[in-house]
Amino acid sequence: MRRHSIGGVRKQNGRWYGLWYEGGVKKSRVLGLSSEKTKGETREAVARLAAGAKQKTAGVLKFGQFVETTYYGYYRSKWKSATEETNVNRVNAHLVTVFADTAVQISLNRFQRSLKRLGIARP
Repeated sequence: MRRHSIGGVRKQNGRWYGLWYEGGVKKSRVLGLSSEKTKGETREAVARLAAGAKQKTAGVLKFGQFVETTYYGYYRSKWKSATEETNVNRVNAHLVTVFADTAVQISLNRFQRSLKRLGIARP
């Protein structure tokens, strides 16, 4: 499932799970038993959840929000605790304090290249 999709469904252990993205973060929820709902009904429920999430996140994403939700969300699972502490402090001190309220309209690849040039991310 990609960020631009409306969402998806998965059946696991007799339950329907809805999958969608909200603010760049992958979300999921149990939507009912597979014996009580059809796949089509579950897809409609996910579409409603994704539409609601899109309305909540509609508007301009600020740099501080992007760093908290997307950047940290991705890298925290890869960092050890000491590395996380250092990197979060460094990013907050040098980037978030300056650009926190700046609107983000940049691709993830371009952003990653900029971080590598600054020495914040691995080359």
